Amino acid sequence: MPALHLIAPHPREECRRLLLARTDTPLTLRGANPVIGRIGPARLRLHKRIAYRNSFQTFLVADMAERGGQTHLHCRFAPHLLVIAFMAAWFAAVIAAVVLMSGPALVALADAPHAATSSTWLALLVPPAMLAFGAGLVTLGRHLARDEARFLADFLRTTLGAREQPGATG
Repeated sequence: MPALHLIAPHPREECRRLLLARTDTPLTLRGANPVIGRIGPARLRLHKRIAYRNSFQTFLVADMAERGGQTHLHCRFAPHLLVIAFMAAWFAAVIAAVVLMSGPALVALADAPHAATSSTWLALLVPPAMLAFGAGLVTLGRHLARDEARFLADFLRTTLGAREQPGATG
């Protein structure tokens, strides 16, 4: 889901109060609210309560600005920033391993196929397998989180009585 622009018919402080009443903090154990998050004076970060761990879960991050007694929310949806940074570093390291290990092993195998050792085969197979595993992990995690952006947007609409800003684009 691209960025979403919502307008709530309440002042910012009232929106904050409404959200705090229906949101558990990240430190709340076994809370009853469907959403967990932090709601600051001008910014909020929310995610759906789930019964399992998913590092690739969708987070909603929104900036709140009051204009004319209404609150404008500019919402963005993505996995947690640290997860994105870690996976980018992990994929970069694995791609480097593919180039640095598999490349020379492939050249050695092409030059002398009869002299291939188990190390040669490991260098050829392990880095691409790690790349495939990482891609599969991200795909599975994002698949499990596929409906969370809509859930979080609907949560804001319902809790705040918000509507989409006419003509707003992501």
